[in-house]
Amino acid sequence: MQIGRINRKLRGWSNYFRIGTVSPAYRGIDSHVRYRVRQWLCAKFKVPGQGRTRYPDAYLHQELGLYQLQRT
Repeated sequence: MQIGRINRKLRGWSNYFRIGTVSPAYRGIDSHVRYRVRQWLCAKFKVPGQGRTRYPDAYLHQELGLYQLQRT
């Protein structure tokens, strides 16, 4: 599935760039990935709007298993 491919890319990216202060970059990338996954889900299932209500962060990470760079 798409989430598995995304997770592999995120893990590889985070391992390559983990040297130094990466928290601001991780937050930005996490936000962008969630936004794009929601766009994809809304298009796939024909959900109107941005999908923040239908697909909250918890759903993306816990139910779909989306990898999170920035651990809270």
